[in-house]
Amino acid sequence: MPGNPHECRLNAAHCSELAKTVVTSECQALLVLADTWKRLAAELEADQSLLQVLSELDLSSQPYEAFQFALNIHPGLSEPRSRSISAPAQPHRISAQ
Repeated sequence: MPGNPHECRLNAAHCSELAKTVVTSECQALLVLADTWKRLAAELEADQSLLQVLSELDLSSQPYEAFQFALNIHPGLSEPRSRSISAPAQPHRISAQ
């Protein structure tokens, strides 16, 4: 996966340092950019952790359709299938005459 959380944090630190040396209007933009870099670093770490766990799963010996649906992966389908639950049939009532 492209991206490196460490580099993102370095970019965030650089933006924070630049914010200390610029005029007020530019300072706010650099601080927002620094926060964005920090969030990106956290997202990359979370994605890397998830990919690590997924790579350790042995999906070859057991059904994994539920896993595919959980990740919204539907091989061979143009749209996800939806489960429809039909309402129970209403009993027929015979009217008294």
